[in-house]
Amino acid sequence: MGVILLFCTISGWISQKLNISQVVSYLILGLLIGLEILDIIPSQFVQNSHLIINFSLSLIVVLIGLTLKYYSLNEYIKEIVYITLCMSLIKGRFASKVNSFEK
Repeated sequence: MGVILLFCTISGWISQKLNISQVVSYLILGLLIGLEILDIIPSQFVQNSHLIINFSLSLIVVLIGLTLKYYSLNEYIKEIVYITLCMSLIKGRFASKVNSFEK
């Protein structure tokens, strides 16, 4: 757990130096040290740490909310609605196909 916090601190520092969002750097860090790429975090830790994972995701959502500006959201409202509707339809369609294969 300490190693993860150390990586997060370094990731936050790098994101400030590169002038990118901390949320983006945390997501990239999660991909890098997770099971998919470097496998630094053991799979047993991931399976047994749902509380920590949910708290971390909540923190990321709060950070996104702190950096979100109303006027920038208002500029992209059409794109946001379009993407949300399309992804909902695609996900619903995919889920119905999966359910039909299971029967």
